[in-house]
Amino acid sequence: MPGGLAIVHEDGHAVDVPDGVGLLRHGVSSDSIPRLISRASGILTLDDGSCFEFPVPGPHHAVNAVAAITAARACGMKDSEIHAALAVSLPSDGRGAISTHGGIDFINDAYNANPDSVAAALMMFPELESSGRRVVILGDMLELGDQSTRLHLELQSALMQAHMKSPIGQVLLVGKEMAALQKSLACENLLSAEHWEQLDDQA
Repeated sequence: MPGGLAIVHEDGHAVDVPDGVGLLRHGVSSDSIPRLISRASGILTLDDGSCFEFPVPGPHHAVNAVAAITAARACGMKDSEIHAALAVSLPSDGRGAISTHGGIDFINDAYNANPDSVAAALMMFPELESSGRRVVILGDMLELGDQSTRLHLELQSALMQAHMKSPIGQVLLVGKEMAALQKSLACENLLSAEHWEQLDDQA
C-alpha cells in the first residue's frame, strides 16, 4: 500500500515494489540498508554504529535478526526495546532449537528442510560449544524434482566446510535421496558416514 515499507534481504536478486512503497534491503553486502558489519561474542553491530545483543548462533539467524531490527524500527520501537527483546530470543522449534536428552545436546533444524536451510544449519554447527563428539543427522529433502540427486550431493561442500571449522565425528544419513551423498563421502574418504534407506519405529 502507498506509504508502506518493504524489508527484503539483500541477496543479489532484484525486487520490484509498487509505487509509493519504500524499500530497505538489509544484509551484509555493501549495498545493504541496514548492514550488519560484525557479529562477535553474541553482539551484532550495524553500519550506523548501533549494537544489539543476540545470543543465537549462525550467520543466517543474525541476518534474520537484522530484518527484525529494521521492522521494529519502522514500527517506532526504540533501539533499547529491540535490544532487550533480542537479548532473550531463542530459536524456534525446528529452526535451531536446542534440547538435552541423556546428557546429549540435540539441535533440531529439520523444519521444511531445503538445500539453503540445511547448508545454513551446518554453518551454524561449528559455533556451538561442545566438549564431546559432533554428529550430523540428515534426512531426505523432499520436492526437489529432477534436481534432487544433485542438490543432495551438493550438501557435501557444506558438510566439509563445517568439518574444517570443527571436526564432525559422524554423519548419519536417512532416506533414498541421501544414498548418493553417503557413497560420495565414503569413496573420497572424507567423513565417517552411515546410511539407512528408512528407519523402523524401533530405531
